[in-house]
Amino acid sequence: MADNESDFERRLQNAIWGMPVLRPDEQHRCLGTFYERIDLRVSFQQALQRDFTLELTQEIHLHPEYYLLFNGKLDDDILSQYVGMAQRTQTQFAIRNDRLYRYERESAAIILASLGAINMPTIDIVERFPEPFVETTSNRAGSFWNWLFKMKH
Repeated sequence: MADNESDFERRLQNAIWGMPVLRPDEQHRCLGTFYERIDLRVSFQQALQRDFTLELTQEIHLHPEYYLLFNGKLDDDILSQYVGMAQRTQTQFAIRNDRLYRYERESAAIILASLGAINMPTIDIVERFPEPFVETTSNRAGSFWNWLFKMKH
């Protein structure tokens, strides 16, 4: 009888308050995932200072099974840029818009994560990629300019 009462009490508490969450503070800091699953993390301050689409694209090509998490409070123009990158690379993504996710300068704005634990020693994107990637011009564009200048001679 005691087991039935405790089971009923547990079910009642779950119905009122929701299912208990494992390490809720960590999940709120990490946009609903766990720290050990994060490959790269971009803070709000970093997202406003620099475009990391090329760096994220490289990591996604190395690990196509990873997925992206976006904080819904990220500026619309920045968010649309990263959502477009996720669509181009066919990467699964989610926009987390719950009030539990923090919105401060050092809070997570973008997270590239795995489904399982990977325990990366460095998840900060600026530490892993201190210099911005430079998109190289294609040979085709260079050959056009070469062709144009050869025509003048």
